Amino acid sequence: TLSNTILVQQSTQTLSANYATTNVSCNGGSDGTVSIVGSGGIPPYTISLLNANMNQLSAGYYTYMIADTFSCVYTDSFLITEPLSISVTSNTTNVSCNGGNDGAANLVISGGTPSYIIDWGGANNLALLAGTYIYTITDANLCDTSGSITIIEPSSIIVSSVITPANCHDSFDGSAIINI
Repeated sequence: TLSNTILVQQSTQTLSANYATTNVSCNGGSDGTVSIVGSGGIPPYTISLLNANMNQLSAGYYTYMIADTFSCVYTDSFLITEPLSISVTSNTTNVSCNGGNDGAANLVISGGTPSYIIDWGGANNLALLAGTYIYTITDANLCDTSGSITIIEPSSIIVSSVITPANCHDSFDGSAIINI
């Protein structure tokens, strides 16, 4: 007699998946990633991320689908975030006297990922002469932004005079007018 045996394999586990994400490092970037691992069902798995590359994600919600050998499907979503853009507010102190060097600048930084490095392009933020100073701020994720501050000084004091000499040696009819 002929005997045919059919083996039917059925998974005892429901198809599911776990994921791990890496968020975007700089505001507006696209270096976010996701790693998706299937479980249950009958391997091998087919994983698809709708309209995206798993290693070049920008901030947003994403939906993925995983299917096993028998086309059982599991769908889930995940979120990729990004830091706020680096924002800078400057507080400046202008030079007090023409030609002086007592100007100063203080930058208040928010956004990005602390801690911050401020590069003044060889200058420092204290004992500044009048002029424009360019700065670059780099955060812990190596995201950067640049800007400038301007320190001003008062005009120099200009003195002019008009002198009218006295008519005689002992007379008091001479004058001096000083314009500042």
